[in-house]
Amino acid sequence: MEIKKIEGKETSLGPISNTFIIISNGKFCVVDPSHSLVQIREVLGDFLLPNQDRTTGNELILDKVIVTHCHFDHVEKIQDFIESDIPIVLSRKCYQNLQSSSINYSCMLNDKPLEIIIPKNLAEFPQDNKIILCDEIWEVIDTPGHTNCSISIYKDQNLFVGDVMFAGNSFGRYDLPTGDRRELVNTLEKLENLPSSTMVHPGHGEDFKLAEWRK
Repeated sequence: MEIKKIEGKETSLGPISNTFIIISNGKFCVVDPSHSLVQIREVLGDFLLPNQDRTTGNELILDKVIVTHCHFDHVEKIQDFIESDIPIVLSRKCYQNLQSSSINYSCMLNDKPLEIIIPKNLAEFPQDNKIILCDEIWEVIDTPGHTNCSISIYKDQNLFVGDVMFAGNSFGRYDLPTGDRRELVNTLEKLENLPSSTMVHPGHGEDFKLAEWRK
């Protein structure tokens, strides 16, 4: 498995989150579509969409898009993926929250709130908290607190957390719509039970080892 990262940044319209690319078995998945397909091609080179056939046998195929939570800076380019008919996986709560500009927070930071067309390619996370990404089984962890729809995914000591926790012993805000301090505390305690060597990939800032966050 290989992981690539497109760094988030501050813009005049507000923050844009990190986008992560998980590569394995000739496929790749995108975690948090805050960057466009064009920007992903700049990182990976050319690749195929799910409905395209390989011509050389070596092309990467885009498998799925994972959304960790509903905030606009993590889904800035989601329409790009929806229009390309790429499977988008998110929680039912996240789907509902995306329909509200006050909950997805785009009404606070943009001149024009984020508008999302209801995707036909929407897929919910499985009930057994397992998901197949790039032909491998990943664990889906319910991690509310920053929002009520926040999820994390975990495999082989790699943890993608959205805005639940950050480098420098920092953690996500809980004072935004659907946030909850007690739930966030419970979430952090749950994640601290993972192996200390786990590499954490947050929605903003640098990646870090879980052991460093515990110091």
